[in-house]
Amino acid sequence: MKARHMECMPNVGDCFEVGQVWESPRGFLYKVTAGGYDHEKRTRNSAVLRLGVDGKGRTVVRAWDAVANWVIYQHKPSNVKWTA
Repeated sequence: MKARHMECMPNVGDCFEVGQVWESPRGFLYKVTAGGYDHEKRTRNSAVLRLGVDGKGRTVVRAWDAVANWVIYQHKPSNVKWTA
């Protein structure tokens, strides 16, 4: 009996997904604007990354799973209170 090949579904942080913001190994922030891994359709495409948290900078294309040394960015609000 042949074993069925079961496709492994990647976990969050194992691949680029649309809407995520990632920090590159050099410290730049990129927003995933297209491509990557789609959990609903289970499709894999090259990820289109745009420089900046808002995704308005230059465009970079990476493989959907090329996340080695990249970190998902999580904004940490500052506790500093400004007074006038």
